[in-house]
Amino acid sequence: MQHTSSHAARRRVGAFTFAAALTLSLSLVGCIEAEPEADGDVSSESSELLGYPKLILTNEYVTPVSGYAGLYDDVVPGNSDYQGLMKLFWMEEADHPSEIQVTASHINTRTERTAQLDIQPNLSPGNGKTVELTGLDDRIYKVQVCTTNKNNTANNRLKGIRIWARTINYGDPVTLTSQTSGHEARHTNCNLWHTPQACEVGYIAVGLRVHNDGQSFRGIALYCRRVELKPRWVAAPTPVPPTPGVP
Repeated sequence: MQHTSSHAARRRVGAFTFAAALTLSLSLVGCIEAEPEADGDVSSESSELLGYPKLILTNEYVTPVSGYAGLYDDVVPGNSDYQGLMKLFWMEEADHPSEIQVTASHINTRTERTAQLDIQPNLSPGNGKTVELTGLDDRIYKVQVCTTNKNNTANNRLKGIRIWARTINYGDPVTLTSQTSGHEARHTNCNLWHTPQACEVGYIAVGLRVHNDGQSFRGIALYCRRVELKPRWVAAPTPVPPTPGVP
């Protein structure tokens, strides 16, 4: 099922797991260890590529669309608490841009997850294009789409994608650097670049909202989440001693 852009409900495409329950350790006095999480975020420091401080993504929202709004599907790979987008691959099938695969990288371990959307699965695969970031700590924060430029705008289709990176600077506090140069890929007849859409300061993209007319992609919006430090320990509640003489 697809949705109109005004509909509050949404469908996410792609395999992803939800965070596991917190593990309580009776051997710790006064602390509860808030580890492990699902989807590759594990408790052992030796298995962490970057060690501590670890990061987590919070406060999700969706940007306006670059291109034309319409029906949409949400494509969110992996666990969006930790996965930030770094590569997009899309394909034209019988001249319809109708298949897209997005790749995300874990902000703590750099393990990758993918999700795919194909709105015309009965068509044979055609010409594909890839646009991706090159830095290990870069994640997408801004997108701009290019379409055909026909007199009847209802017939316009996606023909190009341009993305920009935010570089995660690990530390306490964590900071992000927005890169000014974009990366792009385009098909023939990329004639009209639409207004770019970007995540707010401090946010990166974790997924796409792909707008289409049921046959071709026509616009893209970003799912954005804030990059924050993730405390290693969560303080346990302090027991309240009983009041003498009170049952």
